[in-house]
Amino acid sequence: MEQNEIRVGNWLNDPRPFNEDTKKFFKMPDNGYFKAKARDIEVAELFEPIPLTEEILLKCGFKKTEEYYASYEENIDVYTIGCFDIAFIDNEYKLWFCIEEDPFYSFSWTEIKYVHQLQNLYFSLTGQELEINL
Repeated sequence: MEQNEIRVGNWLNDPRPFNEDTKKFFKMPDNGYFKAKARDIEVAELFEPIPLTEEILLKCGFKKTEEYYASYEENIDVYTIGCFDIAFIDNEYKLWFCIEEDPFYSFSWTEIKYVHQLQNLYFSLTGQELEINL
């Protein structure tokens, strides 16, 4: 990972193997996920992003809404929290942006692959941290 991608509080994955004593000392869960501290940003290359999944979206407070259908009968699952709509399209999570007043004729998708991207985007748009309990 790059230093400019990480903010303090972002969830990251530490893929290094740790023994049980080290995990307890650093209060690390078994899955290797942890919240970044300032010191972690300096060694960002040691860590991996956490892929975004439906389970994580639900843990963030997103709700799965009705299924929407795009052109050519493409099935799209949509997850919503507040003003955010995240769709699962072609095996990728994407944030929906309406560019003009009529969302059915003008829209664009921005791919979101990782938990820290979602956290950073949410903070940028709302000024609040996205609560996640991994």
